[in-house]
Amino acid sequence: SNGAGIAPGMQVQINRCLFFAFPGVPSEMTWQLHKHLLPWLEQKNHEKLHKKILRFALISESGLYDRINLLNLPVSVRIGYQALGSEHRVKLASTDLSLLNQVADQIKAVAPEHYTNDLDLPLAAHFVKIALDHQITVATAESCTAGGLSAAIASVSGASQVLLGGVVSYQNTVKHQVLGVSQSLLDEKGPFNHQCVLEMAKGVAKLFHANYHVAVSGIAGPSGGSPDMPVGSMYIGWDHQNETETEYVKFSGSREHIQKSTIAYILLKLSQKISKSPIFTLSRDDKKGTTHT
Repeated sequence: SNGAGIAPGMQVQINRCLFFAFPGVPSEMTWQLHKHLLPWLEQKNHEKLHKKILRFALISESGLYDRINLLNLPVSVRIGYQALGSEHRVKLASTDLSLLNQVADQIKAVAPEHYTNDLDLPLAAHFVKIALDHQITVATAESCTAGGLSAAIASVSGASQVLLGGVVSYQNTVKHQVLGVSQSLLDEKGPFNHQCVLEMAKGVAKLFHANYHVAVSGIAGPSGGSPDMPVGSMYIGWDHQNETETEYVKFSGSREHIQKSTIAYILLKLSQKISKSPIFTLSRDDKKGTTHT
């Protein structure tokens, strides 16, 4: 039967294999799944299969796998991996709930600075949840990401209580006229430096008076790079209650990948700053005092 439409579902047994076929319309498939398949599975399974999904960010899938593999976890806990760009899902399943929770804690500990949550929340949703829990507001000043950071936050329900607003300062004239970045600084050093993003962060703080203000300026490519400032170079400025700091990070890949990695990096760092969890850092170049990957 189909309580959400007219297309019937089918159950067919071929030799020892039982097949279920449902309509492709998501609402109809979901209705039949809950009405027919899940109750059937509950009757067939004497032991309930418990599941947990852990989220990690800004670590390679192979790097995460290698760390987890060193744990020599029990085979009774099934582990699956799903790469989602800058994020990864580690899917755990076991009939032993206590063992499942123990394994989840062990996996969290192998990369605490990359671990985000066990609620299966993407980075933006995880950040919004943390910001709401701590009653934190944020405002942005974006150049190379062109509003992508604000858009990522605003895509989450409840973001209106977190995101006060932002400035897309793609052109230097906007950096100067709206955010108050020194014209002499822009003329002499350009927009890709620590001082520029610091002034951008201070400027957006004067406009919005949020708890956290973040500014980003960099080269997403594929053109515009140089030996001194290669494609993927990103400067990020932070302002929190008049305390400021800046950092340099570098990502590689396509223009889209660099922009998304930059957004993911900022969301992860914001979440960690607010929750006081272990802070993720890229490998450090002590000679330049910068971070890169």
